[in-house]
Order: sequence, then C-alpha cells, then structure tokens
Amino acid sequence: MSETYRYEWPETAGAMVGDRYRHLPVNISVALQEAVERTPGAIALTDDRSRVSYAVLMASASRAACTLQAAGVGAGDVVGILCGNRIPLVVWYLGALLAGAEPALLNVRLTATELSALMQVVHPRLLVADREHADRAADLSVPMLDADRPADAALRSDLPGLHASPDACAALFFTSGTTGRSKAVRLSHRNLLHSAESYRRIFGLAGSVTLIAVPLFHVTGLIGQWLPSLLAGGEAVLMPRFEAAAADSLIRAHAVDFVFFVPTIFVRLLRVWEERGAPPSIAVAASGGATLPAAVLTAIAARAPWTRIYNTYGMTEVASPATILPALDAVERAVSVGRPAPGAVLRVVDPATLGDVGRGKSGELLIAGPMVMAGYQDNPEATRMALVEAGGRMYVRSGDVARVDDDGFVYIVDRLKDLINRGGEKILGGEVEEALYRHPEVLEVSVVGVPDPEWGEVVAAAVVYRGQPVDPEQLRGFLKERLAAYKVPTRWRAVDELPRNANGKVDRSRVRAIFS
Repeated sequence: MSETYRYEWPETAGAMVGDRYRHLPVNISVALQEAVERTPGAIALTDDRSRVSYAVLMASASRAACTLQAAGVGAGDVVGILCGNRIPLVVWYLGALLAGAEPALLNVRLTATELSALMQVVHPRLLVADREHADRAADLSVPMLDADRPADAALRSDLPGLHASPDACAALFFTSGTTGRSKAVRLSHRNLLHSAESYRRIFGLAGSVTLIAVPLFHVTGLIGQWLPSLLAGGEAVLMPRFEAAAADSLIRAHAVDFVFFVPTIFVRLLRVWEERGAPPSIAVAASGGATLPAAVLTAIAARAPWTRIYNTYGMTEVASPATILPALDAVERAVSVGRPAPGAVLRVVDPATLGDVGRGKSGELLIAGPMVMAGYQDNPEATRMALVEAGGRMYVRSGDVARVDDDGFVYIVDRLKDLINRGGEKILGGEVEEALYRHPEVLEVSVVGVPDPEWGEVVAAAVVYRGQPVDPEQLRGFLKERLAAYKVPTRWRAVDELPRNANGKVDRSRVRAIFS
C-alpha cells in the first residue's frame, strides 16, 4: 500500500467531489462567456497601450477566432503565439481556443534558431506574432498573422471552442530545455481551470486587480494570475518587461491587491521598498516558479505585515500548483512549500525503485490529481518516463527531492540532478543556499558542485551581493555556525547577476562554467 499525502483545504470545503470541483466552466471559452454575462463592462485587461472590458475582450477574441478560421486553422490545429505581455497575446490565445485550435505559447526571449527548434516539436499550422518579435517569426517558415492588427473577419455566432471538451488541449507550454531538447507539455481545459479555481479560492480573489509582471507564456503568469483573475471577474494589468521601480509604481497607480511573482522579482522589489515602503494595497502576495528562500519570505512579511503571503511549488507538468503554503503558516514554516494543493495526491519515493521512503525521509516527489498533464506533444518516450501509474492514479515524476513532516507539510530539498557528491557525501545545494540567504549582505546565490581531483566534486557558490563583496572567509565562518563543515563552499565567485535561461530560471550549467 503506497503512502500518499493530501490535504482538505477549508477554502474549498463543499466545493469538491473527490478530487474535482463541482461547478467549473466546461472550458476556458465558456469561462470567458460567463465573465461577460456577469460583468460585461468591467475592465478585464490593461496594458501600456490600452484597456478593454470583458465584453470587448470577448468580441475581439471571437473576431480573432474567425480570422484564424479564414486563414485555414481548423479544430485540433496548433497555433503558435509569439507575443509580449500585452493585450493581443490574450486576445489571440482566446481566439485560438474559440476556433477549436491548440495554442502553443512561445517564449519571446528565444532566438530564431531556438524558436525554429520548437516549431519542429509542435508543427503549428499558423503563427501569430506581434510586431516587436515579427523579425524572428519571419524566419520560421510558418504562415504568420500580425497580432497587433485587429482581427477583422466577420463574426460567427457559434464558434467550436464554446463546445470544447474539458479534456481538450487548452495550452502547449514548453519546458526550459536546459538538459536537452525542449518538450511541449499538453495541458487541458480541466487542468488549467482546476488550478486557477484552487488559486482563486485559496487566495480569496473577487474582483481583484493583479499586476502580471511574469511572462504569460509561463504557467505562473497564465494559470497563476490571468486565469484566476478571469474566474474572479478581476482586472489584469500587463507589464511587458519587469523593472522593479516601474512595477512598484504600477502597483500603486492601479491599487493592485494581488501579485504572483517569482522570487527574483520579490528580491528586487524589496530593494525598492527599502526606500519607498511596501504598497499598502497588496492584500495577497504569492510566489512560484522557483524556491522562495525563507529569508526573502520573512523580509516580505516584515515590509508588508498586512499582506497574506503564499509560497507555492509546482511545475508546468501539473499546471502550476502541487503545493501551497497557507498564509497563516508562511512565517513560522517559511522553509516549507506547504500542503498538497486541492485535489493533489503526493508520494515521496526512492527514485530508483519508486518505493515509498516514509514520512520525514527524503525522496523524489510524485504528484497526481486533476491538474496533471496528459503528456508531451508527440513524445511518447518522454511521456512514459515522466508518468508512472500506482494505485489506479497517474503520477508525474517531479525530479525534485522532497520530504513530508509529521504535520503534512512538504519541503523541497533539491533537484535530483543537482545533488553534490563530495567524496561520497551527498550535499543539497538548496540547503547551502538557504543558509547563505540569511547573511545580510547576500542578495542572490546559486550553489553548485564543480569537479575536483581529490573529492570528485566540491561545493561552489556564485553570489550577488547587496553592496561590496564579502570576504569568503567571513562567509565560511558564518556558514560553519549553521552547517556541517563539509557542506561549506570552498570556491566562491562574486557576480553582478546570476546567469538565467530563457525562462528566467537560474542556469546551473552556466553557474558551473563560472568556476571552470
């Protein structure tokens, strides 16, 4: 009998039957239609160029759908979308869904060569690109539409997307591909809507205003912010490029009460808030996309004690959240990523045997539930490696080392592939990073293993400092009070910023290269 972990959230009491919500829209097109029926004149989206109501958004998306159909897009075709964080991205995403197509959300930071590789993964029938990124799109040998030109096809009253099955594909998201060829994750309407409804209920969103400063081509932006905003009838303020002072100004100007950022954004905003103070409007602040260091979480709580803080953990393959740390536990359990999300079933296993390791012990985290992907686009081998069946449930392998304590709280210890092997001693880089974040002069840090002729690997730390670099010996002394001596880095580099991949995550292979 496998040992599983789950949690009944008070915020979803009575709303679920088993692991699913009783009353969800059938699909995202219907969710939009319902939002229009409730509050047609309410502002749905704002960017640096314009604002649109829910009624206008529906009309624009419907015209986009008809334009796609006129261009030959049929049900089940893939439509690539290469747009920055502006209203056209949402319009064409919804338009693709209304046309019955499968939207593939493309990273605007990629080069033409990288984008070309993604075209070979999803084979889009058509590409929609805004003018800012059209030069790279033109090199991809895929028919293209101008996203910035308003769709002008004649409207049809009955669009196929309004009748899409909950299990139809609602988005193709790409994995970051730092360890090889990118994969396209197939997520259904059910996946996306379940996760968005969990966020809406747990965060207590109702007509909220959110600032989306993370890319909408990632699950945090689309599923963590925009879709809950749609379900709540709220307004989403889109920021094309994040800059800390500008983001703070937008929060104040629009009285933003809900934010969902990656940890790096919080780190940079905290520096702005040291001078300006935290915006008083923020009622809910969530973090996702990467591990939120406990020191950063407690700093947010100190700067904005009126804000409810939610640390989340998930992955693209589970449509964003696998766990959520309740706001009431945020400070006391700052090193935890929380409890299983609504409907989620977790296991912690030996990665070699997939046998349960037992409560309190570390192993690979497996995740099941209605948020789990159907698989990877046209990649049965990768799907087979990622999904495992046990006890009648399909689990996705996270590749993360985790443990669950006696109270049912989950802790992410490290990535399996990032374990450092120093002469047979296994060291978790995340543990060392967490300790370093407690030093007042450390702004950001990445800890990796680098080759060593004597030990095989030794611990190395690349550090971004708040001011002038700190003497490594001082940092070593600081760590020796908190960690076993063998875990303390022996190699150090001060850097202006940590190298990141196109998805904004720290690129550990490039961090290792700093020490070569």
